[in-house]
Amino acid sequence: MMSGRAGIGCAIALAAAAAACRRDVPAPVTAIITGPQLTFEPSGRGTLVRLIVPDSQEINARIPPAIELSDGSVLRFAAAGVTPDSAYYTEAPVAWLSYPADTLHGLLRAGICNRGELVCRAVKVRL
Repeated sequence: MMSGRAGIGCAIALAAAAAACRRDVPAPVTAIITGPQLTFEPSGRGTLVRLIVPDSQEINARIPPAIELSDGSVLRFAAAGVTPDSAYYTEAPVAWLSYPADTLHGLLRAGICNRGELVCRAVKVRL
């Protein structure tokens, strides 16, 4: 048994450690990101491709979504509206394809975020 100042210091340290162990620590949250959807709108000689996510999610605008096409070219998405901090699109981003969508093959890459979270997840979808 310790006495004096050393004993009091140990008692305070043990009490603090016990209090820290009793705190309610929230369980880790598993973020569920559903796959984005593409819609295709034929227009003249090409196709307007729109990237859609559920209302509970946002698309990262700082690293714009893109489709790496099988021929090596890249189809980039853009939208006119972004949040005041330029972090997220306020409308579904679109890309213009100069050919029919049924021949579209590649890898879609996008940053998808659950609303209110500070971290986006990188999503890859094979087309």
